Amino acid sequence: MIEHARAPWVVFLDSDDEFEPNHLARHRAAIDAAPEIDLWISPVRVVGNPLVPCARRPGQLIHIDRCLGVGMLAVRRELLLAVGGFPEVDYAEKSALMSRLRAHGLRQRRLSERTYVYHRGHVDSLTHHRLLAG
Repeated sequence: MIEHARAPWVVFLDSDDEFEPNHLARHRAAIDAAPEIDLWISPVRVVGNPLVPCARRPGQLIHIDRCLGVGMLAVRRELLLAVGGFPEVDYAEKSALMSRLRAHGLRQRRLSERTYVYHRGHVDSLTHHRLLAG
């Protein structure tokens, strides 16, 4: 629950993924270097199949580099609260959140280093189930 966070920035980590040891330090350095930015995106290093179901085109697969994962984000807590947090949708809540943030005047940048590790091999992952069903 974002409203319980105390720090001015929020990062996320899915239970089956991991941060590289420098993940938080890289985000902190970026935040300190550009305090006007509201959201930082860290590209992912994929372990497993890099193709995931497309939220906008059911049945189509796209490369993870064209998507957002929650663990890729470092975002200002106050902005998350201002837009009402994550929308309640069945799939691609990160994309829906980004639409809300952009409508609110989001200033974003992307880091170059892949410091979030996205594990695709777990049988209980949502994208794994969508691949089987699609």
